[in-house]
Amino acid sequence: MVSLSRPHAPLRAVVDHCLRHRDSQGKIITLEMLSDIINIAAGIKIDEDSLRVTEDELGAAYKNCEDHTPIIDDDSTGHVLGTFKWRKDKLSPWTVADLARKANQQPVEYPLRIMMSDDMINKLMGFLQQRADDKKKREVRKRKREEESAESGNHRAPQAHMIEVEEVDEEEERRLEKEKKEAHMEKLLKQQAAQAKKLKIEEDKMNALRKDIADTHNELFQLGSVSTRSAPMKVQEGQRTLYYILDGRGGFLHYDEGMACIFPSDLAKNLADLPEKYGDEESKHNIRMKKVYELSNIGACQFFVPAGSSVVANNHQVRKEDSHDTVKDLQGLFGGDISKFDRDALRIAAAFNVQGYGASDEATEMIIVGWTAAILEQLGISDIDPSSISNGCPSRRTLVRHEAMLAADCMLVVLQEIMDDGAKFFALITDHGKRSGIEHFVKILVWTGWADPKKKDRKVLKFHCLDVDASAHDAEGCAAAVKRSLEEFTGLDGFKVTAVTGDAGGGASVHNLLPQLIKCGAVEKSAAKINCVMHGLNKCLESAGQDTFGGQGVNKRTPFQLLFVFNQLWKAIKEEGGGKKYLDSIYSVVVNKLLNDGDWQCEAKKNFKQAFQTFETQLQQLEELDGDKGIDDLVDLITETPSNISDPVFSRWKTVMSCTRVVLQYWTQIYFVAVAIKQREIHQKKHSSYICILASALLSLMKEKDTTNVNAYYKPGDKDMCMAQEFDDTQYLVEEQALPPLERGDTPVFYAMLLFFQAFGDAYFDDQFHFVMKDDPVLGEGSFGQTSRFCVERLYIMHKLLAELENDGWKTKIQFKAYKRALRGVSNLEYFDKMAKVFLERFRFVFDKHLRPCWTSDSILHYILGGNQVLANEFARWLVDYKRMSSDDEEPYQFTNQIIDMGAIHYRTTARKNVRINVEECMNYLTADADPAAIMQSDFVKSHWDLIEEMGTFEYIEDTISLFDDTTWGHVDFEPLLEAVWNEIAIHACHQQRCENYVQLAALVAKTSVGEVRRTLRAIILSTIIRPFHQWAKQVLAERNPDKPPPRRVEGAARGELLVKFMRKFSNKLERAKRLAEERNIDIKAIQQKLVNQSMKTSAHHKNKNMNVLLEALTVGKRNITKSEEAAGYIDKPVIMSDGITITFLSMNRSCKNCKSAWTKRNAMWKKKEFHHCESEGCCLAAVHAELKERNIKLSKKDLTFKTIGQKRHEIRAHVAKEVMVDEGKGQHGFVITDVKDFVPKAKLMESIKQMHLDWLNEKKGLST
Repeated sequence: MVSLSRPHAPLRAVVDHCLRHRDSQGKIITLEMLSDIINIAAGIKIDEDSLRVTEDELGAAYKNCEDHTPIIDDDSTGHVLGTFKWRKDKLSPWTVADLARKANQQPVEYPLRIMMSDDMINKLMGFLQQRADDKKKREVRKRKREEESAESGNHRAPQAHMIEVEEVDEEEERRLEKEKKEAHMEKLLKQQAAQAKKLKIEEDKMNALRKDIADTHNELFQLGSVSTRSAPMKVQEGQRTLYYILDGRGGFLHYDEGMACIFPSDLAKNLADLPEKYGDEESKHNIRMKKVYELSNIGACQFFVPAGSSVVANNHQVRKEDSHDTVKDLQGLFGGDISKFDRDALRIAAAFNVQGYGASDEATEMIIVGWTAAILEQLGISDIDPSSISNGCPSRRTLVRHEAMLAADCMLVVLQEIMDDGAKFFALITDHGKRSGIEHFVKILVWTGWADPKKKDRKVLKFHCLDVDASAHDAEGCAAAVKRSLEEFTGLDGFKVTAVTGDAGGGASVHNLLPQLIKCGAVEKSAAKINCVMHGLNKCLESAGQDTFGGQGVNKRTPFQLLFVFNQLWKAIKEEGGGKKYLDSIYSVVVNKLLNDGDWQCEAKKNFKQAFQTFETQLQQLEELDGDKGIDDLVDLITETPSNISDPVFSRWKTVMSCTRVVLQYWTQIYFVAVAIKQREIHQKKHSSYICILASALLSLMKEKDTTNVNAYYKPGDKDMCMAQEFDDTQYLVEEQALPPLERGDTPVFYAMLLFFQAFGDAYFDDQFHFVMKDDPVLGEGSFGQTSRFCVERLYIMHKLLAELENDGWKTKIQFKAYKRALRGVSNLEYFDKMAKVFLERFRFVFDKHLRPCWTSDSILHYILGGNQVLANEFARWLVDYKRMSSDDEEPYQFTNQIIDMGAIHYRTTARKNVRINVEECMNYLTADADPAAIMQSDFVKSHWDLIEEMGTFEYIEDTISLFDDTTWGHVDFEPLLEAVWNEIAIHACHQQRCENYVQLAALVAKTSVGEVRRTLRAIILSTIIRPFHQWAKQVLAERNPDKPPPRRVEGAARGELLVKFMRKFSNKLERAKRLAEERNIDIKAIQQKLVNQSMKTSAHHKNKNMNVLLEALTVGKRNITKSEEAAGYIDKPVIMSDGITITFLSMNRSCKNCKSAWTKRNAMWKKKEFHHCESEGCCLAAVHAELKERNIKLSKKDLTFKTIGQKRHEIRAHVAKEVMVDEGKGQHGFVITDVKDFVPKAKLMESIKQMHLDWLNEKKGLST
């Protein structure tokens, strides 16, 4: 077995073999030693240096090797025989050339086993032997030449003469050779002339024979014989044709295969007749005689054409003529002062342009002109001047105008599509968002239609963004905005909105919005509502996390503040160095130092033992992996930082949980990156820099153990605690215990809290988020967020899984393994016992408030009919039992007691397991608060009661009807009920993520300073063209490449190609929609006018309403002056203007030597009842004591002795704050004690340090005094 990167390099193979030679065992091989070994193995004498394998040859043999190629003995010993490292910038491939001089040292490499078969070794050894033999032969020839020259070595002058003679002989030989060749040429010419005479005689004979043949043929023809002669251009079988040019004239003749005898007279006789105008005039003849011809091709054929001419096939000529017309059209397109592009062309341009979300119109305009000029330049069309190119390209106004036209076209196509689908039931998704300081109220219409309206073979969900216009914040204003947006659709036959999905909070929450929508007639009176399940889940996590661990904010000491500070530090480092590569380089240096620095390792073990053990375990596991995967992962771990980390805030879904995972995985590395950054800043004396403050804050949070015991934290120079302790893991029977034990104070509190938070995500939360983002298994890709038919049963699964964690159930889950181990090292175990209980309680409270009421409501509970077939049948039986139950029957319905698997849709992705539930427990939970009478009165149940009753009256409970499997229907046709599930239930979104995408789009478009008109235009185009295009394009690419996985998104040339094709399909749809719209008298211009007219927007109505109220208030209302608008009677004066002293300026460092000495000896002086009293000018402590006395702030002698200067100046701050709040009245304006930053001194000693204070202020600003 041979493992070589270049099998054709035999010298390398021989090197590998020779390193296994007995003479090389136990040695570190250098190039010099290796060349000796090779020469010995090849049987070459060492003293013949000219035959040696050189170091340069070895370097060349390994030139294209991997960076590290170690060589080991056989598998039995595993003895390292040699290692080398190829350096591209050096010829020598060896790691260190003089390693042989260093005793008992081995280079640190990753060895690989390389073995060679005996056959290969013999072949390679033969190669070297042959090479040596070739060298010997060259040596023999060299010696022979030297011997021949040595014979004449004693006759220098004659030798020179011989050389001169030899030169004369060579000239003579050339002359004689020339004469010989000339004589031979003369002989050949004579032979040629003689042969020509003979041929002339033969030609005369041949012509006489041909004449006899022709006469005989004519006689036979007259006697009735059939002619055997072909037409001039027709070739009979067995014949060939010669086409030729003779003296500028063309001709052809036929001749028999293998019997050709053609004479010059034959060529002259078979020339074609010349046209009359080019007759035998002397001038024309001379032109023909002088014409030069060139070889030319058409397809696979060759022929001669006059120089300067070319031959073109007819189809190519037609194309050239068409191209010429195209060029003329192109010149005409850019031949005026305005753009002449038609609407179809600009429709395509608008569709492509809408994808440049953040591009300004000016940039788009310039890009179009630039690319047009580049194309014309490439085509060689230079007669169109730059002014014509610029004028001929569409201007920004033209682009905007056609963008509006395209949006109106989209509305028209959507209206026609709804009619083709025959849709009657619609749902709304709304979201009131704010991005980049701009309000957006997104409204999306949902219905069920056909993937292909002609085939009508597959149902799909369809979406249309009505607009993203701004609106009022209250429910009434939002309802009016929805109604106005639906005006084009409400006229459709049977159009009704039966479902709404929205926010759970705010003035326009779905709970407040739906009644207003019903009131204004925008939706049906029986319309159902769903508050976003993703918002609900996130609210549960946010409330539980912040109520248990605390929130984020300046000076907060919580795990979430730790995450925030980490992210800010990471961003600050990247911004400092211009990107992630700079951060990676710092990270790599830090990890390398960590792996080799004992002090850092001691600090890690002392401050966060478990996290450091996790880091060591990661390294060990990756090192033990076989193959490139382990090496690649190991390199990534020690050289690359995680990427795409979002700000960890609860308002952005999943960001806190994902950031938690990153921090826990890289805890040790993150800590020491912060150490390195802080050390660098301090080294540069930048203690107060922003990045240094972040690093310090992060280090403080990461090592926090909730104890003031200084021995719990690492101190530089303390080596005793870092002594390695022997640990015998064989005494532990359980694998999870086979780690060094943790002691109280080993685990940082925030590390433990984040471990719990992560474990909760793994055990519960992440699976719920994954579920709500899934596509409907039947409706397919693009139906994410439309799984409401499964959400009723999913509610019980959420409840069940949460209940499994409650009452200390989390302790049995493997996801909490690391957290349970961390608990052994926390300082306050009782606090953490309470923490888990409180977290789960708070999560349950919000869960029962936001999620359970929604999915168990009487207007939503029947959605279970579209979910699991067993539960759907149980629900139907429950309703049937209620209807048949007498008023005296108080016995509750008994659901079936059986365990069922909930299928792939409920598969737990994170936990990697299926979900199994008890049917009876599930249905009892879901129907506990349900009112069957109200459910029976819902439109859905009343409309389809006959089929629901059929489903609920099966004779045997074991027999279940699946609406999605017609083989289970028996004699009943459940198709109408199945259609109702698609048309009325599947359209109801369970969350608003689809709306969030449009909010982000609107924010991107708003960055180019465009108004809400353009934002809505692009949202409509996006929902009608771009999003459907992506779904269609991915299917096309999947069909083109069936062996490859489907692409996640369409990119590159394929994207441009397919979008052009899609727009052509859209144009066909549009033409049909316009034709049918004219038949129905739909005003297309009115649709476009509504889209572009700002005065018709909801925001304009809201502004007009507010303006009317303002005018009414000014006209009718009475001027009232309230307390809040009264003047305060004071102004804030900067410290310099008030001749004040900054409180933080007062420090012990600015006190006199006597005060500093007294402070260090305060305990001894107190025992001796000695009191230090200083009245020195320029001493901060003396000034503070004087100010306290002047302000009548009484402190005992003990307080004066033992209180720090910081505590004493706080007394001054409190006194000043009292004066400001009471005497100046600032207390009524939200003034607090921490707002006091400086004060005006009252004591003379305090006034004596004013100049010192001013110098300090100037120094902070870099001013010299």
